[in-house]
Amino acid sequence: MAAASALAFVVSETIDAFIYAWLMRRRSRALAMIGSNVAGLAVDSVVFVAGTLSAGLGLILVVAVMTAG
Repeated sequence: MAAASALAFVVSETIDAFIYAWLMRRRSRALAMIGSNVAGLAVDSVVFVAGTLSAGLGLILVVAVMTAG
C-alpha cells in the first residue's frame, strides 16, 4: 500500500506540473491551478486504487498457491 501511495504521488505530481505549465502558456493562472489540481487528483486516485488492487490480487494469488500445495 505504501508503494502504491508513493507511485501515485510521483505520477500525479508529474502530471500536475506538466498540465500547469501547459495551461500557463495558453490560459490564465487561475485556470492552470484549477485544471492541474483536478487532473493531478484524478490521476492520484486512479493510480493509487490500481496499485492497491493489483497488490491485493497478487497477495491473494500468493496465499492461494502456498496453501494449495
